[in-house]
Amino acid sequence: MSAGPHGPADVAQVRLDNALRLFDEFVSATVKHPDAATLRGLERRFAERLDIQPSYWSQIKSRSRQIGERLARQFEQRCHKPMGWMDRPHDAAAPSAAATAGAPGAAANPRQRRRPSTCRATTTSVSSSASC
Repeated sequence: MSAGPHGPADVAQVRLDNALRLFDEFVSATVKHPDAATLRGLERRFAERLDIQPSYWSQIKSRSRQIGERLARQFEQRCHKPMGWMDRPHDAAAPSAAATAGAPGAAANPRQRRRPSTCRATTTSVSSSASC
């Protein structure tokens, strides 16, 4: 299958980049300096927010699963983004610590960038939770 400027491979990469951006926003809104153990717990909580299994989120991050049309709309809805947000590239500037810490080999991927946080954090008596 050949992928042109707007082909399926490009949409898949844009959706992956945006999903990682949403995870970065979630992490940034939840903790200041996450370590690897904290990130694993946040990945589980992020998957719960998206209403998917943590193993499915892991497969998306490792690129063994792609984000299809229905799942892209689900990400947008759960993270309060406008419809179609997952399908458009959003500028990024620096490597993403949150996304690269949990993905094997991801640190070597120059396409993963640090994204600005737009999630809102709310504090409970026990822990913080983010709403992206």
